[in-house]
Amino acid sequence: MFEYIRPTPILSIDCEMVETVDGDAIGRASLVNYNGKVVYDKFVMPDKKIVDYRSAISGITPEALKTSIPFTQCREEVLSIYTNSNSRS
Repeated sequence: MFEYIRPTPILSIDCEMVETVDGDAIGRASLVNYNGKVVYDKFVMPDKKIVDYRSAISGITPEALKTSIPFTQCREEVLSIYTNSNSRS
């Protein structure tokens, strides 16, 4: 995985989506800081069965999701990074 890079007060988030039986769901979440350094990059396992990985667009494959984390964990980690980066400003 990535080495820890200190967040800055400005963060950008990108989420790659997969399609589940209930619609779109996050399959990967990434954060970069103001300097373009990766702060967070993890695969996320949706709660529902995936019906389309959208690999050609998302780059997500069944193999990649073997190292994924649950959505609730991702949400907590991203919120923690965001909260900590804004408490430093």
